[in-house]
Amino acid sequence: GGGCAVTLIPDNFSEASMKNLLVELSQCRFDPYLTSVGGSGLGVLSPYAEHRSLGAGVSRGQVTPPETPDEAEDVPPNYDSIRASFETKSTSELPGWAHDLGKWLYV
Repeated sequence: GGGCAVTLIPDNFSEASMKNLLVELSQCRFDPYLTSVGGSGLGVLSPYAEHRSLGAGVSRGQVTPPETPDEAEDVPPNYDSIRASFETKSTSELPGWAHDLGKWLYV
């Protein structure tokens, strides 16, 4: 008895469809566990201004290396750390947030 199944959900699967699926699985006495699998590799946000976009919710003060201030330096008044913004995003918000920042280079 027992058993287990893995279901891969596409990135563009709507939040409403996901909620309905989870309810249906629970009604059938399954215990869903959600996780993320895979990825594009290590992503580095392009430091070139022409590759950056100023999408909704993206502050002009966000910078990427080599312009990122060192901890010992004075931080400019308009500086908004990408890390701070990243840490406040939910898993479902991350893809859109990353896309809005601009071009990413993957290694």
